[in-house]
Amino acid sequence: MSGDPDVPLPGRGQADEDAFVEALHEAPGPAIEAAVRAAIRGRRPRLAARLVGLLGDGVDPGDAELARALKAAELLCLKGRDARVGADLEELLTLLRRRRRERFKFRHAPRRGARKRPRWWSRYRD
Repeated sequence: MSGDPDVPLPGRGQADEDAFVEALHEAPGPAIEAAVRAAIRGRRPRLAARLVGLLGDGVDPGDAELARALKAAELLCLKGRDARVGADLEELLTLLRRRRRERFKFRHAPRRGARKRPRWWSRYRD
């Protein structure tokens, strides 16, 4: 299934990929580059993006396969950020709706005895 016979790729499950990336965490640069190339050839951009992140700043942008992996990493980072922003936005909108509902209930609650709210013009009377 992999494009490089020297580097066998893991299964497509998240746990398998996590274990594979963890195993390559302390590997030398050429081994990680070979794994990135195998992931690109095996049509696994998410895995390639995770693996190119292990290289850090030592990535050669002139290499076409590593450049594709960098683009995949950038795309996945942007996509993840947008999802996070969407979740934060939804949470803020929920909070806003709840506050509006509470304010509406307070304003339209029945008045009880001496606890009536003063009218705005009562500030100007002596």
